[in-house]
Amino acid sequence: MGQTLSLGHSIGWQRIGAFARLAKVQVWQHWYGIPVVWSLLPAQQAGSPRVIAMLALMLLSIVCVMGATAAFDDVSGWRDGTDMANYRQSNPVRSFHRKPLLTGEMSEAEALTFGRIALAVGLAAGVAPYLLGAVWSPWVLVVFLVIAMAAAQYSAGLRLSYAGGGELLLVIATSLTVVLPYASITGSMSWRVVLEGLLLGLFLLQVSAFSNTADAANDRLAHRRTLAARLPDKANRFFIASTFGAAWVLVLVGASVHALPVLLPLLLIAAWAINAVQLREGLVRRHWLGARTLGFRAFDAGCAGVVAANLLSGVR
Repeated sequence: MGQTLSLGHSIGWQRIGAFARLAKVQVWQHWYGIPVVWSLLPAQQAGSPRVIAMLALMLLSIVCVMGATAAFDDVSGWRDGTDMANYRQSNPVRSFHRKPLLTGEMSEAEALTFGRIALAVGLAAGVAPYLLGAVWSPWVLVVFLVIAMAAAQYSAGLRLSYAGGGELLLVIATSLTVVLPYASITGSMSWRVVLEGLLLGLFLLQVSAFSNTADAANDRLAHRRTLAARLPDKANRFFIASTFGAAWVLVLVGASVHALPVLLPLLLIAAWAINAVQLREGLVRRHWLGARTLGFRAFDAGCAGVVAANLLSGVR
């Protein structure tokens, strides 16, 4: 009897783990907009129970919408064979274990059901802060609903990544994880908020561009129109380099005109050092997945730098 209960408990946790991997909860960089927003708020608002509750709901919304997007993406990759092709050579970076549909831990129907439930919870959690907020802004609610539904159709429905809009959607959706929560809480907007949101979007694009380049050949076969799949090699490498240049220029110019904290360039030195290694690994050595992994570490360091710059720049 005890062994039966233990086995059932183990299987239960394995199922939870499989759904967590389907939702890509290990890619916590998608959630970084919330700590950035918190660091932008005046101390009185940042410590308010109402604001903390709003931020918690917004975080839940981001986790669930991204979980739905990831689930639908895995279903698309399962159907068109790109995941099987891209993960055929299993390794620590590209392990079959990351794809529960490939391992047989769940069915396509279960993945779709999970995605639909996650999307519904994400939409509800994204709307709920309006019941708590002192400021009600209709445009923020409309933009949230449009972008959340668009994100869920990255690989499903309109299949935006197959149509050629994946990179733009990634940058916009990530930027809005800063812009929309800040607008919801404060009822205002500034260039600083917009630029910091855009910077997070560029950080994530600097990860995705290398991943897409590694997958380009198989994506072409599946008619998935990422920029890496559509552009010649030289043009794609130029695009990747330009995403880094755009981020560096944004920070340096933004800080020089005081649209961003003047300390930000100094606090991003660690992230930029990782970027340099990342560019060498990807553009020079063509270790695309190694460069992708370094991109996540640069994103971690970059977000920490942005939060620190906000906290040290007198917002509080």
